[in-house]
Amino acid sequence: MEVRKYKYSGNWWVIILCMLMFGGGAVALYFEATTNSDTVSILGLIDLNKDQSTMFLWVLMVLFILFTILMVAPIALKLRGDSYLIIEQDKIIIPPPLFKSTATEILYEEIHSFEQTNVSSTSILTIYHEKGKSGISSSLFANKKSFKEVSDLLFEKAQTEQL
Repeated sequence: MEVRKYKYSGNWWVIILCMLMFGGGAVALYFEATTNSDTVSILGLIDLNKDQSTMFLWVLMVLFILFTILMVAPIALKLRGDSYLIIEQDKIIIPPPLFKSTATEILYEEIHSFEQTNVSSTSILTIYHEKGKSGISSSLFANKKSFKEVSDLLFEKAQTEQL
């Protein structure tokens, strides 16, 4: 079997869209907090007076700013260069996450089981192996077809090794 490489990194437009959404939300919350003169009722269970509701808006604004800053992580990954998930004859190589410098290499014979979880429109394939567990997200592939191809190849390789 030849070596197969799949581009495995986030999309620029998703990263930028998330930054704009959370950054815009922070700006809107800032203006709302600085001009607030209303009380707030949260689900009819918690009633906040004017000062408390202003503090609530400030806290939300800080959370939005933190989420905006958090989007620097995928940008740093993208700037590190293109990442590829590689399927070789005897192993799979998963690119390193942000705070790790080495890729994860998993021999097919070390795989114990798989679990696929669907969250909204994203599928996450969790591989349980002798070194722990590793996840592969469909959202980091160029398209859903590539994710399906990789998961099918992994299932096939792991079954072949366990026979």
